[in-house]
Amino acid sequence: MAAGLRHNVFSSILYRRTVCLVGFRCASTQQESTTLDAKDPIPFNELPHKKGYPLVGNFFEVVQSIHTLHILIRDRHEMLGPIFREKTGPFDMVCINDVVALEQLLRQDGQYPNRNDIPAWMQYRIDAGEAYGVLIAKDEDWARMRRVLNRRMLNIKHVEKYVPDFNEVSRDFLDRLEHVRTEDNRITGLDTELFHWALESVSTLLYSRRMGCLSENPDPELKSFIEAVHHMFHTTANVMFFPPWFVKIFLPRRWNDFKSTFDTLFRVARKCVDEKVEMLKEEEGDKEAGFLEYILSQSTLTPLEIYANVAELMAGSVDTTSNVVQMILYELSRNPHVQQKLYDEVTGVVPEGEFPCAAQLQNMPYLKAVIKETLRLYPIGNSINRLLQKDMTILGYHIPAKKTVTASLYVLGRLPSLYDDPESFHPERWLRGNLKEQDKMNRFAFLPFGHGLRMCIGRRVAELEMQVLIAQMVARYCIEPVTMDPVVLKTALLLLPSEPMNVRLIDRKS
Repeated sequence: MAAGLRHNVFSSILYRRTVCLVGFRCASTQQESTTLDAKDPIPFNELPHKKGYPLVGNFFEVVQSIHTLHILIRDRHEMLGPIFREKTGPFDMVCINDVVALEQLLRQDGQYPNRNDIPAWMQYRIDAGEAYGVLIAKDEDWARMRRVLNRRMLNIKHVEKYVPDFNEVSRDFLDRLEHVRTEDNRITGLDTELFHWALESVSTLLYSRRMGCLSENPDPELKSFIEAVHHMFHTTANVMFFPPWFVKIFLPRRWNDFKSTFDTLFRVARKCVDEKVEMLKEEEGDKEAGFLEYILSQSTLTPLEIYANVAELMAGSVDTTSNVVQMILYELSRNPHVQQKLYDEVTGVVPEGEFPCAAQLQNMPYLKAVIKETLRLYPIGNSINRLLQKDMTILGYHIPAKKTVTASLYVLGRLPSLYDDPESFHPERWLRGNLKEQDKMNRFAFLPFGHGLRMCIGRRVAELEMQVLIAQMVARYCIEPVTMDPVVLKTALLLLPSEPMNVRLIDRKS
């Protein structure tokens, strides 16, 4: 192992001497190194790497570190430099933390940009007879579905029509918190409460109706769906580094847990779609078509593809948005000066007793800055990756087509070369006029929702949901910490707090 480390360190030094004499932190040097890339690329098999075992590479180390992969990747970059190769069982990836190289990678996206597969997800669909949705489909099938969904999910003018619904859900959610607060104003089980809020919010868009997730006695099927979403990422992490056939034979309990989770997701989504279809048969009038009505009217997606896409949209909206909100509340509770500034902005824009409308939300730059700063420090989707469509030269190395190149958003978000005092929570860095920091920023360093044609399809919905809830919350409550202990993050496909956040909500007005 020591010999392997010496070899990798030597390779890293050789790379830096060959490609850029100063290093990879200076933006101007990054630009220079990228222009030199195509002249004399270094072979792929000479990429810096940590020596592992034959065939499986660093499989055992990665599996042992399954919940701290963001730290493992950070440490690898510190040891090996801005680019290295990581082989873990069936995954053979190239990891980069150079923003100019990431921009180069993403700008080569063609008509059908692809990400690396999660074999277990694909095998489940095959075994269950379910279709691929936009999350895992590829090429023309992906583009066909994406074109239809984009018209409603990423059209900001259309999504803004749901702000009144999001306001209503957020109001009911905060009313519910009144009943679960302890005597000392703590909110225990905040994560679970937020899961219900997130599903109720997105359901108003998908089905144009309330689902009752925030009621005293929610539908047991919805509760099982939320539990399944919560376990989806954990059960996937338990099987993703093994070929599906191997898990089925040698780790049957893991596969059965994984399968049961996805069975629930598809069963409940199918039930919700079928119920909405039956309601549509009875509805009359010229009401504007909601999301599901629009998808059904297009005749572009097959019935199985509609079920698959709705299941993915429902599942993708729960853990993601709710955990980002947890981290926003965590940082607001620890930074009272930020919270006060946000409170002043919200109450200065929204009259007392009213809820924010879409136009007012557009006039809250500090609210957006708070969300962006949270996503910088705690990117819920921990990486952005591409399956190369053609050979490329990246940071001086030849990378063959069909290889996956990935960048850790957690690592990029905390690079001192990109952000002043990167470990601090400082929303002001995102405000217009902050030229000191914005001169350093490269927009490819901050991609919490992905990039380009593969950008997260739920981005606009998630942003508005969070803006509405946080605006209502800070106007109604002063958010205080229960403890000042730093949060510990874990990797479970997503980057999540290892324990639920625990805050106090103090009424601003008695």
